[in-house]
Order: sequence, then C-alpha cells, then structure tokens
Amino acid sequence: MKRNLLFLAMAAAVSLCASAEVTYYLAFRGTATVNGNKITGNFTNTVSKMAPFSNNGDGSYSVTIDELQTETGGFKILHDDQSFIDGVTDEFKGTESTWKASTWHTMYGAPLSGGLVSLDKDAEPTKLVNFVSLNKETGHSPGEIQFAGGVKTAKDVKLTFWPESGMLSAEGTPVDYKQLGYCCAVNKWGAPADKFLFTHEGNGIYTGTINFTDEMLAKDETYKTFKIRNVTNTKPVYGFAKDGGNEVFGRVADLTRAGEGMTQQLTGYHVDSEKRREPGIGSGSASTSVTLPATIKADLSGEYDVRFDANTGELTLTPAPGNPTAVENIAAEPDASVEYYNMQGIRVANPENGLYIVKHGNKVSKVIVK
Repeated sequence: MKRNLLFLAMAAAVSLCASAEVTYYLAFRGTATVNGNKITGNFTNTVSKMAPFSNNGDGSYSVTIDELQTETGGFKILHDDQSFIDGVTDEFKGTESTWKASTWHTMYGAPLSGGLVSLDKDAEPTKLVNFVSLNKETGHSPGEIQFAGGVKTAKDVKLTFWPESGMLSAEGTPVDYKQLGYCCAVNKWGAPADKFLFTHEGNGIYTGTINFTDEMLAKDETYKTFKIRNVTNTKPVYGFAKDGGNEVFGRVADLTRAGEGMTQQLTGYHVDSEKRREPGIGSGSASTSVTLPATIKADLSGEYDVRFDANTGELTLTPAPGNPTAVENIAAEPDASVEYYNMQGIRVANPENGLYIVKHGNKVSKVIVK
C-alpha cells in the first residue's frame, strides 16, 4: 500500500513538473509553410501553436520552418507561462482577465532599434526584448523581427532561442529579397516610387542614385533628409540611430573623404513600435506609435551614387559622374591659406602627382596635381 502511494506521489510530481514546462511558439504576420502546411498568421495563438519550439535540453529552444515570408510583416515569439502574467498584472494596471485573454504580455520581439536576425549560422545572435521589460521601460511593445540582409523569403529556416538571455539565432536559405529605395519629403515619406528604387545586386547589396535637391530640405532644417525603406507599406526602415553617433553626410568631418565616398552606419527597424494604452494595457489596443530610426541627414547637392549593404547597415554615398565635389561649392575666403589632403584624409605639405582634396578657406574641391 505504501509502495503504491509513493508511486502515485512520484507520478503526480512528475506530472506537475511536466505541466510547468514553458512552451514557446513562433508567431508571425504573413505566410509560412510548416510541416508541409501553408498557413497565414496574424500573431494569433491558434496559428502560433502550429509552430512550437522544441526544448534542446541546454537552455535553448528550436523550431524549423519549411518556408517563412516576411514581406507583409515579421515574426515574434510567444510563450504560455502563466506566472509571467500573474507577476505583472498590478504593474501595468490591467485586470487579470484582460491579461489572460491577451498574447501581448507573453511576446518576445525586436527592441526599439535593431531586431534583424542574420540567416548566417556563424553570425552573432540577435538580442530580443520581452513585452514586460520594454513596456516597463518605455511604454511600448516589441517590434516585429525580420531577417537581416533585405531577405524577404527564406527556406529551411531554423530558429534557436535562449529565453534566459533573450538571444535568437537563425540559419536558412534566402530565396527572395525585398525591394528597397529611399523616401523623403519629395514623396511625402511614402513607399518609394520607381524613380526612388535601388537595384538589388545580390546577397543584400543595393545600389542606386539619390539626387539631393532643395525639395529634400527638412522643415526648419539646413540638411536634406531621407530614409531607406521597403517598397511596400510594411517595413523595413533604415536610418540613423535615435541616440546619435552619426555624422551628417557632407559636413566638415567628411570633407577629406569626399573623393572616395562617405560611409555611415545605419540602424534597421521594421515596424512602428506600438504604445500600449493605460489602464488595461494588456488588452492589445494601441495608441500612438514611435517611428524609428531617425532620418539620415545630408549637407549635399547634386546626384550621388548609393551603395547600401543591408547585412551590415553601411550606407556609402559617392559623387556621381558630373558631380565633381561631395559638398556644395561655397565662395572661398580671398586671403585664406590652401590646404591639400590625400584621398585617405591625411594632410600633405608638398603634393606630388595625383588626386587631392583642396581646402581653400571655406571652399573644398578635388584637383589633380601634375
């Protein structure tokens, strides 16, 4: 009798432990093929549970998707940990019933900038944020995760997630890429028209041209501004990071690099992060949104060739043929000294044969010394 009771107690304990296991699901906005079944998602639990993560036994969880398309939106990770809900109900002024009826509180997604995951299996994992931590800090919900490199659709996608650190890695085969271009005041910051589109050269490298006209001047600004974005009304959007650290294209710091082109690091962000209403913040309703990242600023005129690497976020602008300088020609000061710089930006006292950047007062130009 005692042996039977002990066996039942052990079985109950095992059952309790099993029921406490947290299950993670892939939630997405768009289409995916899972185990041969093509499904359309909108971050709902019903669809999400068709793509559960498997526990790898080392603190990580993985799921494999036959094909994942992110043209109409990205993806997030949901889980079913009820203690996660119970512990934050009071914090966000929502009712318990509201929280338990919602999926927002159990999501992991993109932070306010970044959130692009590389399909290169050797790449560094991407840091995700959960709803509770981000909402507590900023009042916003996480954004949608998308693939780096401008990838729109990938096959044989394996996602591995470490809940403890919030890190996500991916591997898979890209089969299609997004159409990218630039938007500005000229097209009212809408999706790029044909004349604003770039050409995808392959492997996430985009090329094109931008003609910097006065129509691109931002309101009450001296700089011309633009962003890089997807041709559809969904994202991605690429621009300067909100916390700064990026020079304006064409300012004095860039003049000595003008002949070889100027490169700046952009931040990729794919959706407007929704601001959750209070009270009842767990209801899934949204109010104002934050559009990230910041606009790219340029103190340039004329046509420039563009090279954008969607894998690294590096944007390079180089004067197009017929546009001899990378800055506006400003009248030089009559008595100002003449300074010569080589194409690496190093000042040269006695220039010999070659191409140089010449600074004469406040005028900068390229000259060939023979």
